[in-house]
Amino acid sequence: MTTQATKTNTKEYPVGVFTSTLTGAEFFLADHVILGNKILPGMAYLEMARAAVANSVNDADNYTIILKDSVFIQAMMVTSKCVVETKVYPGAHGEFGIEVSTGQGIHFQSKAYIRSKAGDGEPHSSNIDLAELEQRCTIGAVKATILF
Repeated sequence: MTTQATKTNTKEYPVGVFTSTLTGAEFFLADHVILGNKILPGMAYLEMARAAVANSVNDADNYTIILKDSVFIQAMMVTSKCVVETKVYPGAHGEFGIEVSTGQGIHFQSKAYIRSKAGDGEPHSSNIDLAELEQRCTIGAVKATILF
């Protein structure tokens, strides 16, 4: 996979256009074959969106990028060389819209929010109290036969 970026720091739309070329030989496509077609895995869209936002903001290492309201619109089949565009659109302060598309159409859209790692007044913790979480779980183990 090759990647090329075009970034603008103006109020024009979009603020960044990132182009990747998939050949079908990428390792992440090898085990993601459905009915004989190589399909781009969902996590790849999420990573393209995250990376595009990270490359669209200054000093990205000091921010956490949060993706929300992600929509997988149509599967991206990679049958031959495929050019993928990831566009980042500005929103309110610290907010962005992301769109991933090819000649096949739009495949994925999401919203992204950036938050300062130094603390932005929002309470958050990187530690989870597992004992407290287990106490809150009042439903016992679910048997696989119920699910399948």
